[in-house]
Amino acid sequence: GYGFLGITSYTFLQDQVKEYNLRLLSPVSASSQVEVPLCQSMLAAPDGKELTCNVTRCWDIKHLEAYPKVLLQLGDLRTEPRQGDIRVMPPIISSVTPLQIPDSGETTIEIDGSGFSDPYWPAQDGDFQQQCANATAANQPSSGAGQVLQEAATNASAPPAPPAVLLIGSMKAKVGSAECVIEEQNSSYIKCTIKDPNRPLRAPPEEGETFGKIHRSLDVSVTVSMGQVKSSPTRIKSALSECAQEGYYRPSLSSPLCSACPIGRFSAKTQDQWPLLCEDCKAGKYNDQEGQSLCKACPTNTNSVPGSVSLQDCLCIDGHFSRVYDPTRSFGLPGYACTACHEDGYLTDEFEDQKCEEEVQTGTLCNQPNVNLCVRDRKTDWKLCIFSCKGGTLLPTAAPGFFVTGHSKLDQLAINGKEEYQPTSVICNPEGACQGSQECSPGYEGDSCSQCVKHHWRDTDDNSCVECGFMQMVGTLILAGMAMMGGVGVFFLAMLYMKIRSDPIFKEQFIYVGTRT
Repeated sequence: GYGFLGITSYTFLQDQVKEYNLRLLSPVSASSQVEVPLCQSMLAAPDGKELTCNVTRCWDIKHLEAYPKVLLQLGDLRTEPRQGDIRVMPPIISSVTPLQIPDSGETTIEIDGSGFSDPYWPAQDGDFQQQCANATAANQPSSGAGQVLQEAATNASAPPAPPAVLLIGSMKAKVGSAECVIEEQNSSYIKCTIKDPNRPLRAPPEEGETFGKIHRSLDVSVTVSMGQVKSSPTRIKSALSECAQEGYYRPSLSSPLCSACPIGRFSAKTQDQWPLLCEDCKAGKYNDQEGQSLCKACPTNTNSVPGSVSLQDCLCIDGHFSRVYDPTRSFGLPGYACTACHEDGYLTDEFEDQKCEEEVQTGTLCNQPNVNLCVRDRKTDWKLCIFSCKGGTLLPTAAPGFFVTGHSKLDQLAINGKEEYQPTSVICNPEGACQGSQECSPGYEGDSCSQCVKHHWRDTDDNSCVECGFMQMVGTLILAGMAMMGGVGVFFLAMLYMKIRSDPIFKEQFIYVGTRT
């Protein structure tokens, strides 16, 4: 520049420093900054157009910025800050070992390069000047620092680069999104350890997805920094940590440790979310053990809800029942193969007044209570359902026109040795006496709904129970009166007979009156 007069040309106030000073402005937050002296001393040229800076020997790296603002101060005179005249050379990474790391878990990284800082030299209370003195005395300058500070080559008359300085302080290393804690460091070597996950494990979920697709392998960047001066990134591979065996998963995304899948779930390498999740067993399957790679299938004609944990979760599907009964024979035990209520043994020919496809609706399962249904048998003929089966653990109930009379034991045994049963039934007479599900129609009662209730009479033409009318009520009253009178007469004759037998005088008088009349 110009106007750089010698110090003796100025008059300073008592508390002012009597020298030129080149200062770098280093931001410490959005609203504050520190001023770091760049020169130990400065010498003005006789022509007043040049200042020579004797660069400070040490620099605390926490104040480093890639392109710091610089200002010149003399006493209370200060130039406006300028930026871009000075560049802090970044550290350079030449190699990283290993070239592939797991996505999480404790991993040690070794970084070789140049321009790294030297670690702090011990000093009481962190006195930086003392640290600088210790480093200088130890004669261990940063051999890889090179020309850390270099004036921008804006024109051919730029002065030569100043000498190297000692960069003092611990650097920071980062691998992907994880901090790499530095354990060893010098001017050309860093050894650090990652303890946190270094990258996302999944892509963002797309529409309709609960979880995004897993990144099996992903490139991550390795960088080192001194203050705000950062090296160019070096890429290495971050591979997904997988479990040693199927049936296990990683409960925590931040740890590679695996645990067994709980009951009702499973994991396999073919799954999209292996090994980060265990999947629920699908409907019709169950898992009653931990750490499984497959789910077990439910028995024939049974189903289960997703995530079932026991064989007992396998229940009969609609239109079927379990022939393995509980000890009280009130429900079918779960976990056994179920039988269809539309098999040949549980069907009958259609009734004369209930023709299939005419008076009776048709279907494929005998599964609607209190409704007559026709299904096709193995010969594809229409047959009438005797029972209605709703699945689950419910036993078959009688269809309209039928009545369940009990349950008979089958000759063969189930696979596990359990006894099997099946319902027995009769056709109600008349058919309309039974509504289905062991319910009698109005006017009927008793086993198989074979009896008429009070105030009903049996019509012998069709065996139906008919509610009594007025004439039937009168006839009943007359018969009741006659029966009552007959009873009184019999009582009178019995008393007369006993009197005759017990009283001889009365007997003679009774005979006398009888003979006279």
